[in-house]
Amino acid sequence: MSSQPDPEYSGGLAGPETGGEEGRELRGVQDTKDRVLSVVEREFAVSLRQKEQELATIDERILQVRKYLDLVRRGTVKKYYRET
Repeated sequence: MSSQPDPEYSGGLAGPETGGEEGRELRGVQDTKDRVLSVVEREFAVSLRQKEQELATIDERILQVRKYLDLVRRGTVKKYYRET
């Protein structure tokens, strides 16, 4: 028997490391997956930064509303004790 592989049988021999047609196709698929993953990670990071900015804005507004409520409370208490 010959020790050379049958050229019609790819049996894993045409993987990415051998440079066969199947290997090129697998590398192409992997490259596409890598690019898609990169885009998703980048867009996720952008979205996360936007949400963090929105949270900071919300926190600032909540603080402002608390200050206004405190001012209203003080005014109400002053008016109450002035009238009694």
